[in-house]
Amino acid sequence: MIINVGSLNPVKIEAVKDTIKQYDFLKDAKIIPINAESEISHQPRSLKETITGTKNRAKNCFQNCNYSIGIESGLIEINELNTKHMNFCVCSIYNGKKFALGFSPAFPLPKSFSEIIEQDSSVNEASIKTQQTDNLNIKKESGIIGIWSKGIITRKSYTIPAIQMALINLQNKELFDFH
Repeated sequence: MIINVGSLNPVKIEAVKDTIKQYDFLKDAKIIPINAESEISHQPRSLKETITGTKNRAKNCFQNCNYSIGIESGLIEINELNTKHMNFCVCSIYNGKKFALGFSPAFPLPKSFSEIIEQDSSVNEASIKTQQTDNLNIKKESGIIGIWSKGIITRKSYTIPAIQMALINLQNKELFDFH
C-alpha cells in the first residue's frame, strides 16, 4: 500500500508515519511525501478555507497511490474572552473519489497574534514578531503550541488526532460509504 502525503513538512510526515503504525491495515504502508499546493492563503482564516486547503493538498498529491493525505492548520474566529482566533488542524484522506475529514483539538491565540495575522501574516510569523521565538522554522518543529505548552503538546502531537479522526472513515468504509 502507498500513501502520499501532500507536504514536505517533517512534522506532518512524522505525524502520518506515527499514526498509521497504530492501524493493522496500514502499518506496512509506504509513505511518500510530495510537495502539494493548498491553493489557499498561506494562513487559512476560516473552517471552510482550511478544509479546502487540506482537500486540495490531498487531491494534488494523489498519484500512483492507494490514498493521499492533506494536512492543514488554520484559524477559526471566535471573539471570546482573551482570544479572537483558535488554531486547529484538519486532515483530509482521499481515495481518488471521496474525501474523509478529521479535526484536531483547537487552541487559543492571544489577541496580539490575531492583530498581526490580520495584517496578512501567519502564526509562524506572529510567533517571531511577538518575540515568542526567533526560530524561523518553528512550524517544522514543535510549533507555537510546543512553546506555550512547555513541550507537553507539540505540533506533531496535536496533528495526530486529526489524522486519527479521518481514519475512522477508512476503518468503517461501509458505514461512511468510503469505497
